[in-house]
Amino acid sequence: MIGFLKGKVISRTPERLLIDVNGIGFSVWITLNTYYSLKEEGDVFIHTYQHVSDEEISLYGFINENEKRAFEMLLKVQGIGPKLARNILSGINADELTDAIAKKDMTRLLKIPGVGKKLAEKIIFTLKDYWQETVKTEHEEVWVGIRSSLTNLGFKSQEVEDALKILKEKFEKIDLENGVREALRILGGRVKK
Repeated sequence: MIGFLKGKVISRTPERLLIDVNGIGFSVWITLNTYYSLKEEGDVFIHTYQHVSDEEISLYGFINENEKRAFEMLLKVQGIGPKLARNILSGINADELTDAIAKKDMTRLLKIPGVGKKLAEKIIFTLKDYWQETVKTEHEEVWVGIRSSLTNLGFKSQEVEDALKILKEKFEKIDLENGVREALRILGGRVKK
């Protein structure tokens, strides 16, 4: 599997890139989001997905991991292959797609070229649990990180749990850095020795 490419762009269109990686030219299918995010010239770093079928081996390129993850999740939907997944991500960025799925926003999905009512329903039905589980898992990891950070600073287990309880009541969602900062405020800003 080819996970990424780093090299010089030889040519580009809104659909494809030709990248020179140490003298080897890789033709990579890309989304419009990736196309518009790339510099006009110079070196690029592209996350890739390698698709192997009876007819061909294709590379699909993405500007970031989030877009690649969205592409891979779209492939889990029956009836969506790599070309359609690429087209979908050319009509909506990965964050908007995640939001539309989480909110079951059929109207937004129907604005994407190539997506009709049945396919929009399939996308939501197939991926709604995955997105919810992914968000839930990522959020749980933040709480574990906050707990670990406070423990490493020398706070007692009960103090940490009390601070986490207050944080969870105060914030539905928080990132690690702000979570630790807020927890330290709750704990009075004392760093234990």
